[in-house]
Amino acid sequence: MQASREEDHAYTEIAERILVVSHEPKRDLVELWRRIVFSMLITNVDDHLQNHGFLHVAHGQWRLAPAFDVNPMPDKDRELKTWLTEDSDPTGSVEEAVAAAGHFRLARDAACGKPAVADQICGVSCLPLEARAALAYSANGNTVCPCARIPNTFSVIATSA
Repeated sequence: MQASREEDHAYTEIAERILVVSHEPKRDLVELWRRIVFSMLITNVDDHLQNHGFLHVAHGQWRLAPAFDVNPMPDKDRELKTWLTEDSDPTGSVEEAVAAAGHFRLARDAACGKPAVADQICGVSCLPLEARAALAYSANGNTVCPCARIPNTFSVIATSA
Protein backbone atom coordinates (compact mmCIF):
# COMPACT_ATOMS: atom_id res chain seq x y z
CA MET A 1 0.00 0.00 0.00
CA GLN A 2 1.32 3.37 -0.90
CA ALA A 3 0.16 5.98 1.58
CA SER A 4 1.00 9.55 2.34
CA ARG A 5 1.29 10.87 5.88
CA GLU A 6 -0.53 13.98 4.65
CA GLU A 7 -3.81 12.06 4.26
CA ASP A 8 -6.02 10.35 6.85
CA HIS A 9 -6.02 6.56 6.66
CA ALA A 10 -7.76 3.81 8.60
CA TYR A 11 -6.86 0.39 9.94
CA THR A 12 -9.76 -1.00 7.93
CA GLU A 13 -7.73 -0.16 4.80
CA ILE A 14 -5.00 -2.48 6.07
CA ALA A 15 -7.65 -5.11 6.85
CA GLU A 16 -8.97 -4.90 3.28
CA ARG A 17 -5.46 -5.38 1.92
CA ILE A 18 -4.90 -8.37 4.22
CA LEU A 19 -7.99 -10.04 2.77
CA VAL A 20 -6.52 -9.68 -0.73
CA VAL A 21 -2.86 -10.63 -0.24
CA SER A 22 -2.44 -12.49 3.05
CA HIS A 23 -1.29 -16.08 3.25
CA GLU A 24 -3.32 -16.41 6.50
CA PRO A 25 -5.89 -13.59 6.51
CA LYS A 26 -7.73 -14.71 9.68
CA ARG A 27 -4.52 -14.79 11.70
CA ASP A 28 -3.31 -11.46 10.31
CA LEU A 29 -6.66 -9.73 10.91
CA VAL A 30 -6.79 -10.86 14.55
CA GLU A 31 -3.17 -9.75 15.03
CA LEU A 32 -3.91 -6.35 13.48
CA TRP A 33 -6.92 -5.87 15.78
CA ARG A 34 -4.82 -6.79 18.83
CA ARG A 35 -2.20 -4.22 17.77
CA ILE A 36 -4.87 -1.55 17.40
CA VAL A 37 -6.14 -2.12 20.95
CA PHE A 38 -2.60 -2.30 22.32
CA SER A 39 -1.67 0.95 20.53
CA MET A 40 -4.71 2.62 22.06
CA LEU A 41 -3.82 1.43 25.55
CA ILE A 42 -0.23 2.64 25.41
CA THR A 43 -1.07 5.77 23.39
CA ASN A 44 1.23 4.85 20.53
CA VAL A 45 1.89 8.25 18.96
CA ASP A 46 3.54 6.76 15.87
CA ASP A 47 0.83 4.48 14.47
CA HIS A 48 0.69 6.02 11.00
CA LEU A 49 0.04 3.74 8.03
CA GLN A 50 3.70 3.61 7.00
CA ASN A 51 4.54 1.86 10.27
CA HIS A 52 2.64 -1.25 9.22
CA GLY A 53 4.13 -3.64 6.74
CA PHE A 54 3.97 -7.03 5.08
CA LEU A 55 6.56 -9.75 4.51
CA HIS A 56 6.54 -11.86 1.36
CA VAL A 57 5.74 -15.53 1.99
CA ALA A 58 5.64 -17.05 -1.51
CA HIS A 59 3.83 -16.89 -4.83
CA GLY A 60 2.46 -13.37 -4.33
CA GLN A 61 1.20 -14.04 -0.83
CA TRP A 62 2.17 -11.95 2.16
CA ARG A 63 1.83 -11.89 5.92
CA LEU A 64 1.61 -9.05 8.39
CA ALA A 65 5.12 -8.01 9.41
CA PRO A 66 6.04 -7.98 13.10
CA ALA A 67 5.12 -4.76 14.86
CA PHE A 68 7.76 -2.05 14.62
CA ASP A 69 8.32 1.62 15.43
CA VAL A 70 5.95 1.63 18.40
CA ASN A 71 6.28 4.82 20.42
CA PRO A 72 4.26 4.70 23.67
CA MET A 73 3.32 7.96 25.37
CA PRO A 74 0.82 6.93 28.08
CA ASP A 75 0.72 10.43 29.59
CA LYS A 76 -0.54 12.02 26.35
CA ASP A 77 -4.12 12.20 25.16
CA ARG A 78 -4.96 9.44 22.71
CA GLU A 79 -4.93 10.54 19.08
CA LEU A 80 -4.62 7.85 16.44
CA LYS A 81 -2.53 8.67 13.39
CA THR A 82 -4.27 5.80 11.60
CA TRP A 83 -7.99 5.95 12.36
CA LEU A 84 -9.86 2.81 13.38
CA THR A 85 -12.30 2.99 10.43
CA GLU A 86 -12.94 5.43 7.61
CA ASP A 87 -16.02 6.63 9.53
CA SER A 88 -14.31 7.16 12.89
CA ASP A 89 -12.13 9.96 14.15
CA PRO A 90 -8.61 10.08 15.62
CA THR A 91 -9.69 9.76 19.26
CA GLY A 92 -10.28 5.99 19.15
CA SER A 93 -11.36 3.99 22.17
CA VAL A 94 -11.25 0.35 23.15
CA GLU A 95 -15.04 0.40 23.10
CA GLU A 96 -14.95 1.53 19.46
CA ALA A 97 -12.37 -1.16 18.66
CA VAL A 98 -14.64 -3.83 20.13
CA ALA A 99 -17.58 -2.43 18.14
CA ALA A 100 -15.45 -2.48 14.96
CA ALA A 101 -14.14 -6.02 15.52
CA GLY A 102 -16.31 -7.29 12.66
CA HIS A 103 -14.21 -5.29 10.19
CA PHE A 104 -11.36 -7.60 11.21
CA ARG A 105 -13.52 -10.74 10.88
CA LEU A 106 -13.56 -11.03 14.65
CA ALA A 107 -16.91 -11.72 16.33
CA ARG A 108 -17.73 -9.59 19.37
CA ASP A 109 -17.69 -12.64 21.63
CA ALA A 110 -14.22 -13.51 20.32
CA ALA A 111 -13.12 -9.96 21.13
CA CYS A 112 -14.76 -9.89 24.56
CA GLY A 113 -15.92 -13.39 25.37
CA LYS A 114 -13.91 -16.12 26.97
CA PRO A 115 -11.28 -16.81 25.73
CA ALA A 116 -11.05 -13.28 24.51
CA VAL A 117 -8.51 -11.50 22.39
CA ALA A 118 -9.03 -8.44 24.60
CA ASP A 119 -8.48 -10.66 27.64
CA GLN A 120 -5.08 -11.67 26.26
CA ILE A 121 -4.15 -8.02 25.89
CA CYS A 122 -5.31 -7.31 29.46
CA GLY A 123 -2.89 -9.96 30.65
CA VAL A 124 0.13 -8.13 29.28
CA SER A 125 2.05 -7.55 32.49
CA CYS A 126 3.97 -4.55 31.18
CA LEU A 127 0.78 -2.51 30.89
CA PRO A 128 0.20 -0.11 33.78
CA LEU A 129 -2.85 -0.79 35.93
CA GLU A 130 -4.67 2.20 34.46
CA ALA A 131 -4.27 0.86 30.93
CA ARG A 132 -5.52 -2.58 31.92
CA ALA A 133 -8.46 -1.00 33.74
CA ALA A 134 -9.26 1.11 30.67
CA LEU A 135 -9.57 -2.05 28.63
CA ALA A 136 -11.80 -3.73 31.20
CA TYR A 137 -14.34 -0.92 31.51
CA SER A 138 -15.88 1.62 29.22
CA ALA A 139 -16.07 5.28 30.22
CA ASN A 140 -19.58 4.78 31.66
CA GLY A 141 -18.57 1.81 33.81
CA ASN A 142 -20.07 -0.98 31.71
CA THR A 143 -17.90 -4.06 31.38
CA VAL A 144 -16.21 -4.16 27.97
CA CYS A 145 -14.33 -7.43 28.38
CA PRO A 146 -14.22 -10.32 30.84
CA CYS A 147 -11.19 -9.05 32.76
CA ALA A 148 -13.54 -6.96 34.88
CA ARG A 149 -11.56 -7.19 38.10
CA ILE A 150 -7.95 -6.25 37.63
CA PRO A 151 -5.79 -6.49 40.75
CA ASN A 152 -2.92 -4.12 41.36
CA THR A 153 -0.36 -6.81 40.54
CA PHE A 154 1.41 -8.10 37.45
CA SER A 155 -1.04 -10.97 37.10
CA VAL A 156 -4.56 -10.47 35.88
CA ILE A 157 -7.43 -12.60 37.06
CA ALA A 158 -9.95 -12.92 34.23
CA THR A 159 -13.55 -13.35 35.28
CA SER A 160 -16.55 -13.95 33.09
CA ALA A 161 -18.60 -10.89 32.27
